Amino acid sequence: MRREFPVWGALTFDHGKPEVRSFLIANAIYWIKEFHIDALRVDAVASMLYNDYDRSQWRPNKFGGRMNLESMDFLRQLEGVRRLFPPLDLQPAAL
Repeated sequence: MRREFPVWGALTFDHGKPEVRSFLIANAIYWIKEFHIDALRVDAVASMLYNDYDRSQWRPNKFGGRMNLESMDFLRQLEGVRRLFPPLDLQPAAL
């Protein structure tokens, strides 16, 4: 149920798995370091945050709600990593 998004014909990441988080975070760090990007685009956030977003079948979270707690936690983690790398124009000049 969580692996496929039938409306778009796409697969979804399972943000509850440590290896998936590690893969996504490592890729974000790579792009930040190698290409000096100053922003990350995360597409289809509503479908990440709500288990019932445009789905006919879904499972509630451990509290019985519709929020995808693992995805919410992943997005917080991703933002924390992004904050470790301030934009180049805001970094102090090297002496």
